[in-house]
Amino acid sequence: MNKYFATLAITSAFFIGCSSSSNGKIHPQVNFQEKILGKWISVEEDGVQNTTNKKGVYTLNEDGKGSFSTAFGDYAWHDGTDFNYKIDSNTISWTVFENDSLQISIQHTIKSIDDKEMSTITSMNFMKSGQVVKSIGPTPMRYSRVTVDYSTDILGIWQGKVTSKSSEFDDGETHRWEYKNDGTYVYYVQDDEGNWTASANFVNDYFVDGQLLCTRWVEDGEENREWWEIESIENGIMKWKALRNNPDGSTYTASFEMSKIEE
Repeated sequence: MNKYFATLAITSAFFIGCSSSSNGKIHPQVNFQEKILGKWISVEEDGVQNTTNKKGVYTLNEDGKGSFSTAFGDYAWHDGTDFNYKIDSNTISWTVFENDSLQISIQHTIKSIDDKEMSTITSMNFMKSGQVVKSIGPTPMRYSRVTVDYSTDILGIWQGKVTSKSSEFDDGETHRWEYKNDGTYVYYVQDDEGNWTASANFVNDYFVDGQLLCTRWVEDGEENREWWEIESIENGIMKWKALRNNPDGSTYTASFEMSKIEE
């Protein structure tokens, strides 16, 4: 797959990204137009739990408009990208336009939905100049409803350490970030005398959608990314967690805790 099509796959991977199949029957009295409204995060694809770097968040509004956020892979970076959707009975569909000739048509057939979770069977068609050039699915997926929004609570300066053990993030060092309202952040480094100064990194973008936190930065000419889920922000304490892959394919949970610095 070339870089362009990789971008397309990543852009919509979060839509296809999750859920276990359900054999439950659809009841005609269910009002799907009301049930789907709100914010959802992808949690499972084809029975396999999504790692945090594969997760995405989407929001469906009453007016047939929606938005999605994901930073899956090395290319996609969508911070509240808009789309229009339609619902027919228990099927939701929308189209994501990548440019004038290339688009992705996505269809979710809802198998079950309640106040906390939604399971779908999802299919995607990649189309160029009106012709289907690639299809993916049908794939069973699962989503969880998002009931929090930390996009404002994260603003400010935070300092803390990794609280998990035996992971790539377990460096034992104290870290400091300043999250700004314009979608950028400053990462600070500490000198031998304990003074904090802004790092030489640049780009330093981030977004928070619901509980999903995605960051990217450029260091020594190379772009880096990191994904977390915010567990809580309470009383000046912020906690993160992330499901990540080990080299052997197994998974582990990384965690981080920090305190807000009042200046």
